[in-house]
Amino acid sequence: PELSADIKKNIVEGVVAIGMTEPEVIASWGVPESTEIFHSEYNSYKRWIYKNRPKVYWKDGKVNQLIQ
Repeated sequence: PELSADIKKNIVEGVVAIGMTEPEVIASWGVPESTEIFHSEYNSYKRWIYKNRPKVYWKDGKVNQLIQ
């Protein structure tokens, strides 16, 4: 699918935003140093770890949170 102008701008500027997909994040920040999947009582979560960048949390295949 064609990327929106906002997503293209984010990738060029090295920005990751809520709602981006995994391929879009990789295009912007590269492959993460590590990935984690962990479980709470009600949900499972995926988290990507980058050096000197916020942690990327995923839900339904899209960025859900960015936490320092």
